[in-house]
Formats: sequence, C-alpha cells, structure tokens
Amino acid sequence: MGFVSTKTVAFSRVGIVKRVESTLSWTTVEDLFAKYRIGFVRNHVYPADLQRLIYRHYQPEDGTENEEDLARILAAGRIDAALTDPEVILHLADKLSLNGIDKSTGILQIQPLSLAIHRSSGYEERLDLLNELIEKDTGPKVVCCLSDTPPSDAEAR
Repeated sequence: MGFVSTKTVAFSRVGIVKRVESTLSWTTVEDLFAKYRIGFVRNHVYPADLQRLIYRHYQPEDGTENEEDLARILAAGRIDAALTDPEVILHLADKLSLNGIDKSTGILQIQPLSLAIHRSSGYEERLDLLNELIEKDTGPKVVCCLSDTPPSDAEAR
C-alpha cells in the first residue's frame, strides 16, 4: 500500500563547522574534502554527493560514533572541520563546555523533513489533521545557507 508524506515539518541542515583559529580555504566541496580532514558520524546517512566524498577521502579516525564525539575531536583539533548539523554541534559544544568551535558556520544543504503516514484505512483524515497542525505551527525557524539567493518561503518554514 505504501506511505504518503505530510507537509514539511522541519529541515535537516548539513554544514561545515570548523575551529575558531582554522583558516579553511576552498572553492568547492570536493576541494574541501581533498585539502582537509573532515570529520563525520559513521552511522549518519548524508546526501549522496557528500556520502561519495566521505567514501573517496575516508580516513577511519575521521569518523565518530556520535555527534558528541564529533564535537570533541573537532574541539581537540584532530580534524580540520566537521560535516554535521551546525545547530547540533554548537549545542553539544556548549553542553560539554568545549572551546574553540567557530559559531559562524556554513550550510551546504537543506533537506525537508516530513512524517510518513501508512496508506491504511482512514489515513486521509490523519494526514489532513497533521497537515493542519503543521500549518498552524508558528514557532521560530532558523534558515541560513551559503547560497547567494535567500531561502524560499517554504524553506523558511
């Protein structure tokens, strides 16, 4: 029967976070991976283009088991930058009292997140209710990107 998606609930951001004293100089993401040690979380599924770069430039010591370890090895200077959701790693750096992580980060990709509803009996009503609730959510949203063009209204939600 399959699944149907709700409207976008939130956005997953994948970005580059570096140390404060780091002077990364790169023009393309390929260039970034070729020139620097980029840390990542091993069990995360990154967008396909980024996953290919991880495989191509893979160093076992650059991968971690979780975001906390990624924040620790970045703060310790064992990697040049981290491929992660910047909000997550900055939150963990504060929580773990880690110093030296640059708060000005760059977003590489923004992916919409939605809920999947199984197409079983009565799914239309549940889907309509969830979409209505999603539209009513007026909580704060943060969007940033490296693009020269501002995010669309849909991305800002």
